[in-house]
Amino acid sequence: RAAALGLAACLAAACGPALDEGEPEGPPDGIDSIQHALSTVSCKESKGTGYVSGKPFTITLVTVDGKPVQKNTANAYYVMAKAAAAKGVNLKVVSGFRTMAEQTYLYNCYKTCSCNNCNLAAKPGYSNHQSGHALDLNTSSSGVLSWLSAHAGAYGFKKTVASENWHWEWWSGGPGGGPCTPPSTGTLKGVVYKSPSVSSPLGGATVKLSNGKSATTSSSGAYSFTVAPATYTVTASKSGYVAASAKGTVAAGKATTVNVGLKPVEVAHDAGRPLDQGAGPVAPDAGAPLLDLGATGGDAAQPEAEDGGEPQQPGVDGGEPEGPPEGLEPGTTASGCSIGAARAPSGLPFLLVLGLALARRRRSR
Repeated sequence: RAAALGLAACLAAACGPALDEGEPEGPPDGIDSIQHALSTVSCKESKGTGYVSGKPFTITLVTVDGKPVQKNTANAYYVMAKAAAAKGVNLKVVSGFRTMAEQTYLYNCYKTCSCNNCNLAAKPGYSNHQSGHALDLNTSSSGVLSWLSAHAGAYGFKKTVASENWHWEWWSGGPGGGPCTPPSTGTLKGVVYKSPSVSSPLGGATVKLSNGKSATTSSSGAYSFTVAPATYTVTASKSGYVAASAKGTVAAGKATTVNVGLKPVEVAHDAGRPLDQGAGPVAPDAGAPLLDLGATGGDAAQPEAEDGGEPQQPGVDGGEPEGPPEGLEPGTTASGCSIGAARAPSGLPFLLVLGLALARRRRSR
């Protein structure tokens, strides 16, 4: 009967989470005598309620060796565990972050000495396991405690409870890094190509960013920069092509693609004139027909009828246009100036010459 009462008391004291849900201050039986491989980490984040001096706050958790651990503490621990593994020492997390229910259970075990080997436990809301800074490690495993005692400080970890060799805390310090550290840079990449087809890459083009960085494209026209998150202007140039720019925004841990197309100089027109030619008058076409400036015709110089009627339209009846007015020799103006036959120039020079001839003819009348 006494044995039955003792069993009932033990079961009653064990109400609350099982030991594998809320780890004890001391490591569970058997785990410390086994050497394990390097700690496993899952950086999938979850949110929990942490406590500092009894005050709640939202804490970000990841998973190390199957245990929830505050993300920054997990990063620092994993860097330390990798260093230990390189020396043949395998660290493991036995207990990490604890919920209020888990800490309450362990505190009751400590107060009643009815479970968890009566190990010391802080008052609920005041444990550094709840603040995310404390880890219980497998210090009974071969070489673990001696390695931690010699090297843990270099990674920001300290043993803060004299009677508990397994209890180590991290608040800051160490070399930084870790598998769950958010990236601080992104990638800006792309292709410089002969416009309009992106399938015509331009190798050897110069690519400059608005932050001053520059690079030369590969034979496939590709370029790539590792940069801090920001918005950048990408300017590409190459001999024989008109430089062009485009903008892209880079986010941390992400890749942004900005392709830039360049047009050859010879097809970049200004009013039909290549950019590398001057803006002077165009020379007359050597193949232009000869024009007798002494004769008139067309809309710009229609001869008037002598009787004041409608102007005669040369060539309307299919015949030849009228010749010069009476008294004028072909190839002369009314003022008597001989201008002869000339090859018709094109463009503005032709209009200027024609206008001058007509003006003189009218004044002579």
